[in-house]
Amino acid sequence: MTRIKTILLIIYLTIVMLFVGVGVCYAQEYNLYRNSEYQFSLDIPASMNIIKSRGPNIKMTASTPKTDFIMSVLVKNSPEIKEADDDFLMWLHQDSLNQTKSDYYKFISCDIINIPNHKVLVQLWTAKHTYPSMTFYQDVIMFHFVTNYKYFLITYYTNHGELKKYISTIEHSIGSFVDETGWY
Repeated sequence: MTRIKTILLIIYLTIVMLFVGVGVCYAQEYNLYRNSEYQFSLDIPASMNIIKSRGPNIKMTASTPKTDFIMSVLVKNSPEIKEADDDFLMWLHQDSLNQTKSDYYKFISCDIINIPNHKVLVQLWTAKHTYPSMTFYQDVIMFHFVTNYKYFLITYYTNHGELKKYISTIEHSIGSFVDETGWY
C-alpha cells in the first residue's frame, strides 16, 4: 500500500511540475515604452531590447536578442485628420497596396478592428528579403491608425510561420497603446 501511495505521489508531483513549468515558460513580462515627443505609450515584451531606429519617422524599434521578433513604431503628424474612420482606413489600405512592390511584400489579409478608443486598420503580409548569400521570409502584421492628428503605424515582424507563437504578445502590446496627448 505504501509503495502505491509513493508511486501516486511521484506521478502527482510530476504532473504538477509539468504544468507549473509550462506556465512559467509562457509567462510574459512587459516594460512600458513612453515617447514624450509624440505623447504615447505601449507595452513591449521585457525580452526585447530597444535598438537605434532608422529614419526620421521611426520612433521606436525593439527586437529580441535572436531577432526572431521585432516591432517598430512609426509616427507622422497628420494635420488634416484628427481620428481615422472606416473610409480613411480603407483608402490607406488601397494606397499601401498600390505603393508596395509585389516582389517584396505579399498581401495576405486586412481588417478594421477597434483597440481601446481607436479604430485600426490591420494588415497581414509576408515579406521576402533577398541577399546575395540567402533569401528569407517574415510574417508582418501592421496596425495603422490616426489619433489626435498623428498617424501611427505599429508593425510586428516574426520569422515566417511563427506568427501564431507571438499573437498573444502582439494583442497585449497593441491593446496597451495609450495616446497621452495633453498628459504632460
